[in-house]
Amino acid sequence: LKTIKKDFEIPYIRMASRIVAQTLEYLEPYIKPGISTLELDRIAEDFILSKGGKPAFKGYTISDGRNILRYNHTICASVNEVVIHGVPSSDVILKEGDIISIDVGVIYNNYYGDAAKTYLVGEAPEIKKKLSEVTREALYEAISNCKVGNRIGDISNAIYHYVKKHGFDVIRGYTGHG
Repeated sequence: LKTIKKDFEIPYIRMASRIVAQTLEYLEPYIKPGISTLELDRIAEDFILSKGGKPAFKGYTISDGRNILRYNHTICASVNEVVIHGVPSSDVILKEGDIISIDVGVIYNNYYGDAAKTYLVGEAPEIKKKLSEVTREALYEAISNCKVGNRIGDISNAIYHYVKKHGFDVIRGYTGHG
């Protein structure tokens, strides 16, 4: 029974993830100076809906113990010093040299896909180019440490040592987002 369920679920997870990847690719030509992160959010939502998906983050609710908080956007758009979960806004306008990370989640037939990608806006300073390259390479270091017998700590340790070797550090306050 478990095998049948697994075989049934994988195509839906794959499709949700494919729409996420397509959305991140589709957004790339729009990521330029003068566009707001809210406009990027609208573009992403329209694209996801056109592919038969549903924005996974939109309507997501959490409780802070006193209030129920609702997220009303399709993407998270984190510009420059915003590490994760930046909220799209008409006030956040991309400028030449910015760096933006866009996180997208998609639901397809009740299955989820989720990924983020970082983009350089126009001609970025060398330090931001280096950060982007080191971060990408750290991902490959992580992947190479995903093997039988290794622990999550082995993966994060590989990331840590790789980025330190290149003059950067990891964010410690957001476990899993470093």
